[in-house]
Amino acid sequence: MARFEHIIAGRYLRRAQGSSEGRRFIRFVTYIAVGGVATGVLALVLALSIVRGFSNEISDKVMGFGAHVQVENLSDAPLAGGRALAATVASVENVDRVSPVVQEFILLRQSSRDVEGVSIWG
Repeated sequence: MARFEHIIAGRYLRRAQGSSEGRRFIRFVTYIAVGGVATGVLALVLALSIVRGFSNEISDKVMGFGAHVQVENLSDAPLAGGRALAATVASVENVDRVSPVVQEFILLRQSSRDVEGVSIWG
């Protein structure tokens, strides 16, 4: 059984067929409209594919910059027993690397009006 959309499209295209000049114009405009919609859908699918591809690439790059898991103290103080904790985490299966990191947020002043906040870690 034909779908509803196909029935309506077929009826519209059959009416547009004929030899009179008005019907030929309607048929021409119909084909231009169908072609325009098809081109628009093609452009949309292509754009979404490109964006998704770049999204995956960007997320791979971002994951390469930082750690997958970070263990932090809630009070923003150094972790008590940090070396023992690092050794415990390193002994877990599939853990590739463990490294302690110090992070501090500071303000840099270039002039009396230019002040910027930065995060230093290493």
